[in-house]
Amino acid sequence: MDPPPLTDTVSTLSTDPLKQKCAFQALFTADAVRFHIVCLWNTDAGGCRENALLALVAAAHPDVAGRDGEAAAADAATAAGWALVADARPVWSARAAAAAAAGDPVPVRLYTANGVLVSTSHPLPTPAAGRRGPIPNTFPGVPVYARPRVARVEALSACHVYRVSVAPAAAAAAAAPPRACVEKRMARSARAFRREVGHLAAAPPHPNLVGLVGVIVDAAGLVEGALLEWVDGPTLADVRAATAADKAKWRSQVRAAVTHLHAAGLTWGDAKTGNVVVRRASRDAVLIDLDGGYTEKWVTKALAGTPRGDWMGVERICDAIDALPTLDDAAPAPSAGDGA
Repeated sequence: MDPPPLTDTVSTLSTDPLKQKCAFQALFTADAVRFHIVCLWNTDAGGCRENALLALVAAAHPDVAGRDGEAAAADAATAAGWALVADARPVWSARAAAAAAAGDPVPVRLYTANGVLVSTSHPLPTPAAGRRGPIPNTFPGVPVYARPRVARVEALSACHVYRVSVAPAAAAAAAAPPRACVEKRMARSARAFRREVGHLAAAPPHPNLVGLVGVIVDAAGLVEGALLEWVDGPTLADVRAATAADKAKWRSQVRAAVTHLHAAGLTWGDAKTGNVVVRRASRDAVLIDLDGGYTEKWVTKALAGTPRGDWMGVERICDAIDALPTLDDAAPAPSAGDGA
């Protein structure tokens, strides 16, 4: 029988260009006991697994990975850290009996001694809510996709967004081709991630709102990311010119999508041209990024996350659309580099 899954998971990376100064921390509940796992540099076992993990953590530092590669490197380090935690379950779970004496959570440092992974206590403070750890599945009714079905094709941004290919379920594999989707990981916080998935799950489908396909889970059933509809095309922020007909259509479609969200008791949040994608085929506008937050140029802090804030952003988006140079309606639709 498989062990029960880890719940209420949090992980943090302490990055530094020097591997010896890095750390991986994981906070989770297993068998009703809260654990705080730490991996630090092991000076006594150079080729050990925890040092290999910390080499990945060091590679996630912006001075090493660069801003464009930081998120992908952090993903790799985080995945390796949780894999080590899973493999070391017999080691840290044996310390559950120390819960009463050690307090909650139980502090456990994993390290290698004489070629064997062992554990001891540690004095480090409990980390705050982390950014990238998998979270429990609190999205009833949302389709679930196992990680092996989801293959990354390309990184779309430095914020944990990827174009992916989703393999069909085994029963339909012979008839159905892979599906192009977008994988979105937790770029800011679990709270923001839950907001986006919850909003998209609650909102009735709308042609101008990105669709939720499902959530991606790991082997323990924890949610690693969201699967969203793949919308092929540039954002409005990348549009350099448009026909009068397109400009009128985009204004109308953005307003319609926001009205639709508000009618469902939801808000967009970070309303801006960078969060509106123009479908390449139909040239329709599609709202994306419902994880909250705001951008000062578009929505004031005082109105962020409110219907009034959404409408402030919409009006500024419409102003930006109006300001685009107008193309002849008979001209061919511009591409991403020279128009949209």
